[in-house]
Amino acid sequence: MTNTDKIAYKLHRIFGLIGGLFILMLTLTGSILLFDNAIDGWLNPATVSVTPGAAERSPARQPYDTVLQTLQRQYPTASVRNLMLYAQTDNRAIRAEVREGKKRLWAYVNPYSGVFLGERDADSVFVRQVLSLHEHLLAPPVGDWILFLVGICLIGSVLTGTWYYRKSLVRVFSVGIRWNKPKRLVYGDLHNYFGVASLLFLLVVSVSGTFFHWEHI
Repeated sequence: MTNTDKIAYKLHRIFGLIGGLFILMLTLTGSILLFDNAIDGWLNPATVSVTPGAAERSPARQPYDTVLQTLQRQYPTASVRNLMLYAQTDNRAIRAEVREGKKRLWAYVNPYSGVFLGERDADSVFVRQVLSLHEHLLAPPVGDWILFLVGICLIGSVLTGTWYYRKSLVRVFSVGIRWNKPKRLVYGDLHNYFGVASLLFLLVVSVSGTFFHWEHI
């Protein structure tokens, strides 16, 4: 092993340890965000979920002008910034983002009856908190700096790992995972196998994530 390989291996371990801890957090929060609408509905059924056509004055969806009129009556001095219509989801209430002074609210209207269902502070909603944790560690701009440095570490981990294992990248798949060997070797095989298999994915994630936070900082 050359001195360059030794340095690359040490850097790979340091970068991997730092980046791996955050990859776990980003994986968990990203998985939650994939199902944010469903999770938000489970947590807030009274304001988010509706029953289409049952116990309503009309089985058809109301014109969107009716929804806007309901919001204007509820918030005469506020501004409606946007509407999430959920037109393809029958049991979902229409969500409006309403700005009233410094407050940012999510207001909900039944699309079948035009009835106002309730409101929530947009910044305290669970899925919004998860998004802030995923993108800013709940503490912008400090969190953006931290995740930017984590992205650099992940890029470094990919590059140093590729350099160190450059002569055996393809051989990893032919060797496979030697389950009959001591645990240390099994864990090493698992690391090498999944590391090489996800090499391109990790590079794309680390570079795009680093660029994303570079724009923020």
